[in-house]
Amino acid sequence: LSGCDNACNSTAVIDCAGVCGGSDTNCTAGTELEGIWSGTDNYSDIIIRTFNISGSDFNYTEVGHEEDEDGEWYIGTFTLNTSLYPKQIDITIVDCYPDGSEYLGLTSLGIYKIEADTLTIVAPEPGVSTRPSSFSDGGIRVFVLIKQ
Repeated sequence: LSGCDNACNSTAVIDCAGVCGGSDTNCTAGTELEGIWSGTDNYSDIIIRTFNISGSDFNYTEVGHEEDEDGEWYIGTFTLNTSLYPKQIDITIVDCYPDGSEYLGLTSLGIYKIEADTLTIVAPEPGVSTRPSSFSDGGIRVFVLIKQ
């Protein structure tokens, strides 16, 4: 990475172009996503899904499964491309449960938007090579999360 890329990737800035004097394409600062976001997805409105985001790293957990069922958890990294609409997020899984998940090391190509205190992420399974083009693409996971 260049010195400019290092500054954008290691500091909490919303606008990499403002810091780097160039493009904020593929910025990993994550500032507008920074924090704890909890909510549901289109798979279940009972299970609470939480993303804890710091810099370009995240932890994902689930609460609300039946007693005999363990929730999934993921640890990973992400990069953002904020120069497009919809904004893009590439999420890479670096650790997960169930252990040895087929998603380990794979990337999910998603889109996101923030409206007030609500974050919406639309993304396919990790490893799928296509990115959704809208927030209404069918058959894809849609997270609707509120900033805590």
